[in-house]
Amino acid sequence: MNCLPDATLARLGGDEFVILLPTGADDAVCEAGRVRAELERPIELDGLTTHTQASIGIACSPEHGSRRSDLLRHADVAMYRAKQRETGVELYAAEGDRNSRQRLALAAELRAALQDPGQIQLHYQPQVDLDSDQVVGVEALVRWQHPQHGLLPPDRFLEIAEQHALMHDLTLAVIDRALRQQRAWRRTGIEVKVAVNVSAADLLDVDFPA
Repeated sequence: MNCLPDATLARLGGDEFVILLPTGADDAVCEAGRVRAELERPIELDGLTTHTQASIGIACSPEHGSRRSDLLRHADVAMYRAKQRETGVELYAAEGDRNSRQRLALAAELRAALQDPGQIQLHYQPQVDLDSDQVVGVEALVRWQHPQHGLLPPDRFLEIAEQHALMHDLTLAVIDRALRQQRAWRRTGIEVKVAVNVSAADLLDVDFPA
């Protein structure tokens, strides 16, 4: 992929990257489109064809800030807007900032919640055999008991976990709680299968089976 010659590419963490360009908004939008087109090309992995997509947010200096921290945060705001609106590429707009501030706060709080045994909770949905009318298994469904916002459903925080590289830790927390609950049921004579949902990122982690 041939970007501008003075472009700098850096990895922030997880699946988040930054491209620093010595140019204006128009050229940045053009380059972002080229990056997305390149990433959307099919990739062959072990004989399987896989597809990737990217959401790109753009912040420009000095229009959107002069400090590195402000530019990164504003680019994150624009990236979320691109994902939410399914446009792929968005320039920073102040009207989207309030929602992003809340998401960034939730991301920090989720990171702390993963260390708190009481905040990440599981609810179990029974799986019933209609012929025998017997419960043959349960599906573990994660909930977040937030100290201020109450019980949050997964659609309030799973995307945040994915975006901020917290899905691995969240998955491990869910598996740990599910195994503890299954062990507790066994002690009372209840044998039931427990299903746990995992993300695509977990399936691509070579250490995940261990």
